[in-house]
Amino acid sequence: MAEFEVTGVRHRMGDGLTEKESTPLAEAFLKDLKVGTPVTLLADGTNPVDRKAVAVYLDERHVGYISKTRCEAVLPLLDDDGRCEAKVSGSDGHATFWVEIEACAPPVKRERQLPVFPLQETIHLNYLPEEMSLMAFAPQLVRFSLDEKSPTLLEDVRAYIKKVEKFMPLSGLSFCIEDNLWRDDVLKMLRKACRLQLPESEKEQLNQLRIRLGEVVGDFHCCYDDVLLRIFERQLEMLKKQAEGKDGLFHLYERSFDGKPVEVERLVGWFKEMPDIRLYDYHDHKLLVRTLNYLRISRRELYDVYAALLLIGRYGGEEDENPQVAEKEEKNYFAPMKNLQRLLKGDWFKECRTDGKYNAKWIDGLVEALMESEWKELIADEWSVKNKRLMLKCKIIGVLKDAGVLRGNYNQLSKVLPDKGGKKAASLAEYMGKGKHEPYADWITAYVNNG
Repeated sequence: MAEFEVTGVRHRMGDGLTEKESTPLAEAFLKDLKVGTPVTLLADGTNPVDRKAVAVYLDERHVGYISKTRCEAVLPLLDDDGRCEAKVSGSDGHATFWVEIEACAPPVKRERQLPVFPLQETIHLNYLPEEMSLMAFAPQLVRFSLDEKSPTLLEDVRAYIKKVEKFMPLSGLSFCIEDNLWRDDVLKMLRKACRLQLPESEKEQLNQLRIRLGEVVGDFHCCYDDVLLRIFERQLEMLKKQAEGKDGLFHLYERSFDGKPVEVERLVGWFKEMPDIRLYDYHDHKLLVRTLNYLRISRRELYDVYAALLLIGRYGGEEDENPQVAEKEEKNYFAPMKNLQRLLKGDWFKECRTDGKYNAKWIDGLVEALMESEWKELIADEWSVKNKRLMLKCKIIGVLKDAGVLRGNYNQLSKVLPDKGGKKAASLAEYMGKGKHEPYADWITAYVNNG
């Protein structure tokens, strides 16, 4: 275990107050701070005094900083999002406390879905303060446990309700993969908690929180893309204001490159290299958002996209000669629809289906509705790539299996599946398992469940 001093407690407890006024607040905070309390460390690039500062958060609250002399030792322990977990190890009861980090725990490194950002590492957007609160608080919230047999169950539920209420205003900040996973985990816990033996008042609170959190990004009945686009545009506007400030993105760029257009052209070229995104797509935020959500990008990657859009928008860059071509291009929706219908009407499907109601008429209805849903372009795009067609079929079969339409496991289904294209059963089963991670999985499951 490596121990580090946390300073700046008085400043954080009494922001805007004098030292004399803030000292009692800091002492009261430290008196209640117990050894073993989990905290989160976050790189704080917005700090005006020290760009290498590391902030310390307790739940969603910023409570101090790692001592300036030790920041260099902490930074290598942070993950790709600039975060790591620690625990309180003691305090002086006056103005300082200490935290311990497990030195043996390597930082989480996530494989990028987008190409590496083409500009210097020093040119980047810093996370919004609200997002730093989310990054500190959400991991601790999703690890919260409710034991039905615990003698303190009611107290635990009430504590959990308070935590989720703090999480609610932070839950719709962005659509990066971390935020989606955190929302899913909290929703699962809320659904589980609603089934516990609890007083009606607590049950109603849990149910209302579940409904509110479910409405953050909506369900298959609403236009999912529009919700994500609103989140994207709102965050981009907030980051634009941050970029215009002192030591913001634009200042960093001008100081490093003197606003040279050639660097903007590198950013435009960066969009060309992205998987499933064409050069003109950065003009069409709706299409860009849909693709980025499909790729399940990390927070750092999403902020790279924001930075590129803001820099291109401010300093210009070559655009496609005819970006409207994308609007005129007709996608082939007919081919994937007819091929999926033919596949699911095969004898193998009749042998594996769990109920006779899943007949030819039901299959036609499912596939036609799917190809009219908000996911039709995504499916048509995947079908347009020849070596992805078999994978697309398998993923949809995997989702139908998970939804209870088909019997057996992935391996059993892969052995009866026609049109294997030379692929081994193990590969087909792996493709099927990926279905649950597709954005249209929830749509298909809901379609099945709603009859």
